[in-house]
Amino acid sequence: MSAPINPFEAMGSNISPVQSLVFAGVFAVLTLLIGFRMLKGSTPTFCYRVLALFGAVRIATFIVRYIVTRAHPTDSDYKTLLIVAGVLVVFGFLFYCEAILELLVVWYGAVRCADLTGMQRMIKKVRHLVLVGISVLGIVGTINEVNAVSNDDMSAYNTAKIMRQASGGLFGAVTVLTLLAIIVIACMGRVKHSRVSVARGATILTIMTLAMGVECAYRVWSATSSTGFVVKQTALDVLLIAPECIIIILFGVFSFEDGDVRFGFGTGGASQLQRVPQYSPESGYPLNQTAQVPLAPASQYPQYHQPYDTPYGQPSYGK
Repeated sequence: MSAPINPFEAMGSNISPVQSLVFAGVFAVLTLLIGFRMLKGSTPTFCYRVLALFGAVRIATFIVRYIVTRAHPTDSDYKTLLIVAGVLVVFGFLFYCEAILELLVVWYGAVRCADLTGMQRMIKKVRHLVLVGISVLGIVGTINEVNAVSNDDMSAYNTAKIMRQASGGLFGAVTVLTLLAIIVIACMGRVKHSRVSVARGATILTIMTLAMGVECAYRVWSATSSTGFVVKQTALDVLLIAPECIIIILFGVFSFEDGDVRFGFGTGGASQLQRVPQYSPESGYPLNQTAQVPLAPASQYPQYHQPYDTPYGQPSYGK
C-alpha cells in the first residue's frame, strides 16, 4: 500500500513567501479597520472583538506560512511548522463564524424589537460549545493527519481525514441553518424597521453566510483530496482568503448599531441614546415598541428619587 500524502506539505510546497507577507499585511490593515470600529464604540461589541482576534490569528497564519517557505522538509521543526500552520487555518474559522451568528441574533432582536438580553446570553453559551467542539474536531484531525503521515500509518491517516471532513461538514450544516434563519426572519412581520432596512440587513448577512459556506466547502475538499487544485496556493486565495476578506470588509464599512444595517460608521456605542421599553400610557408608544430617549442625570428628575411614604405617614427608608 502506498504511503499517505501529507496535504499540508503539498500546500507548503506551493506557498509564495512574498504572497504570504502581502496577505499578512492585508489582514493587518483589515484588523486595524476593525480596531477603529472598536475605538468608536461600534456595536455589537462582541462581533468586533472576535473579528479582531480573527485578524490576529490570520496574521500569525501567514507569518508561519512564510517561515514554512524558508524551512526544508528535512528540518527537525518542519513538521511542527506544518501542524501550527494547519491549526491556525482551522482555528481562525471559529472566530468569524461567532461574529456572523452573533450578528444574526442581534438583527433578529432589532427586527422584532425584542429584548433578547437573557436569550442572547444562553444562545452565546450554546453557540460557543457547538462551534468550539466542531473546531476541536478539525484541529485534532489536522494534528493526527500530519503525525500519521510521519509514521506512515494509513489507518490513522484515514481517520484523521474523516475528522477533518466531519468538521467541515458540520460547519456547512451551521451555514445552511443560518441561511434558513435569515430567510425566516426576513419574512416575519416587521415591528420597527422598514422593508428596505430588513432587506438590506438580510442581504449583508446572506453574503457573509455564503462566504462562510465557500470556506466550509474548501475545508471538506482539502480534507478529501491531497492532490490537484485544492492544494495549490490559488485555491487558498480564492476559497479561503477572499471570503474572509469580504466578511471583514463588510463588518468594517457597514454599521450594525441597533440591528439596523447602514453604510458608514454610525454614531458609535457612546451615543447618548438608549433603547428602552415604554410601558407608560403617557409615553405615546405602544407597549411592544421601544423608543430612543436621551439619558439624563438623575438630578433632573428629583420626583423619582424621593422616598415614598408608608400608610402610616413615615418614610419607608432613609432612617
